[in-house]
Amino acid sequence: ANFGGSEAPQLVVGAGTTLVNWGSGSQPYLPTTTGQPLPTVPPVQSSPGVPIQRNPITPPPSLPTTGRARLELSVTGDPQATVGGPAPVRITIRNVGDAPATGIVLNDKYTPGLVFPAKPRSEQIERALPAIPPGQPYEEVLAFEVTKAGRQCHTVTLSYAEGSPVTQSHCVNVIDAATRLEGQMTVDVTGPAEGVEGQTATFTITVKNTGQTALMNIFTEEEYPTATLQPQPREPNVPVVSGRIARQIPRLEVGQTRTFEVPCLLLRATRTIVVVRAQAETDTAPRRPIETADELSIDVRQAQSQPPAGVGPALPGGANPLSVVVSFATPTVFVGARSTAEVTVTNKSSAPQNQVTLRVFFPPNVTPDPLAVQGPVGMPAPQLVNDALTFQPLAALAPGETARFVIPISPVQSGIVPILAQAVSSTVRDGVKHSADLEIISNRR
Repeated sequence: ANFGGSEAPQLVVGAGTTLVNWGSGSQPYLPTTTGQPLPTVPPVQSSPGVPIQRNPITPPPSLPTTGRARLELSVTGDPQATVGGPAPVRITIRNVGDAPATGIVLNDKYTPGLVFPAKPRSEQIERALPAIPPGQPYEEVLAFEVTKAGRQCHTVTLSYAEGSPVTQSHCVNVIDAATRLEGQMTVDVTGPAEGVEGQTATFTITVKNTGQTALMNIFTEEEYPTATLQPQPREPNVPVVSGRIARQIPRLEVGQTRTFEVPCLLLRATRTIVVVRAQAETDTAPRRPIETADELSIDVRQAQSQPPAGVGPALPGGANPLSVVVSFATPTVFVGARSTAEVTVTNKSSAPQNQVTLRVFFPPNVTPDPLAVQGPVGMPAPQLVNDALTFQPLAALAPGETARFVIPISPVQSGIVPILAQAVSSTVRDGVKHSADLEIISNRR
């Protein structure tokens, strides 16, 4: 029983008896080697005519099987504290055996930097606990205070009648209130100061722990104006909802940095602002919230299309011969419900327009089907590159003629998103553009 410090009970593996008759004659008692029976030995006489009485040997009674208590001990608490503040510890005891645990005594020896208010001059607590039935827990919180900086520890020992003592330790790092670790965080958004309508600009968001303690539960939100910017995150499965991107970072250690890059399609020529907000909380007690933000402005200018060699000057301002219009079969669609977008390009001038090229830009929320596009007769299917459909140039568009393009689309994520179309010709330096917002909802109203 209890071999090697275990709590196993004593078990009877086997039992047996042996009966030996000892003779009183001169011949020794030896086992036979010839296969013949041994000679009969007369019984020992205590006195003439009175044989010795032999008591029969009775095997030991079988031992009844009984249950046994077994206790488990857990000691937990905050890993850090401040001088003069609280540092409670939680004592959890569980009887995982199949019999009651009795005679339980709890002893907590702790370092001098810890004070138990009920015994301010002592460095240990010892108390008797009530019996714990099998399968039942016992829990108690000991309210300590800390008076010294440094590493302060508890050594808790639990003894009971039915088993060997159990010991657990818990330590807390105590810092002086004057040098309390501060939590700080910065969030920065960087990118180009200007861009060109119809092109892509990449913004970089950097989140850094600049404090003296770890941060946890970090949440960031990026805001891109939907009328001017179309964000296209490089990470998979990052949703864009009404121009906003939300992220969660579980933890940042001191000095650790996380960086995200977001290319954006520049939709309109105007000045626009990207805003990034972040919040977190410190990983030390007491936990404190931290909030910060940053923003970046970008000037988007109009595209300047240069005519190819041999082409005459552009038409006077205000006399753009081309117009482009984006429309939808229904302006509100449901996620997963196939719909169509229609783009028309019209020659408003009295002269033909040559080499008319159309590009249509789609947000990540919408997936076009290039192979099912309906366009002018004989036009090959457009190419889908970087979320933009590019059509083969029309050789000529007669005065007053309209080219119609019907594009099947599949909404894949809810939000209000713009779809932009851009058309240029060989005689137009500035491309003409138009965008329309498509509302995508997840549930039918």
